[in-house]
Amino acid sequence: MGIYEKSTTELDQILSQTGTSDLDAYLSENTLKKHETAAEFISAHLNETGQKKKDVIARAGLSEQYGYQLLNGSKKTKDRDKILGLCIAAGLDHKQTERVLKMSGFSPLYSKVDRDAVIQICMNKGIRSVLKVNEELDKRGMEILNLNTT
Repeated sequence: MGIYEKSTTELDQILSQTGTSDLDAYLSENTLKKHETAAEFISAHLNETGQKKKDVIARAGLSEQYGYQLLNGSKKTKDRDKILGLCIAAGLDHKQTERVLKMSGFSPLYSKVDRDAVIQICMNKGIRSVLKVNEELDKRGMEILNLNTT
């Protein structure tokens, strides 16, 4: 089980049982490195779950070139929807998505915002297709996730 699957409560419990002789092992296995980026976080998740970047980019509805640039960290975006699209397509859960949004400088999903609530429900139900999420948003007259790269 990787760090991305452990809750803070679980980590606190492990820490309470960790002695100074085990400290280095804990730090290498259970802490995020300060230099970790959203691209590194998503890539680690893809590696842990055996997903291919190409498949995730396709499910996200991004152009292949742009998607690879986002996932390898060579390109940044000022568009929260593109990050959400990658999170959805990668199958990140709510907490993981919150972390990626924060790492990318965006506000987290907010349960009191209708659009964010629909996105969160879709993610909780395991929907990994941006197209399906957009269908749910559109049915309710909400702005769909805009993944255009132009």
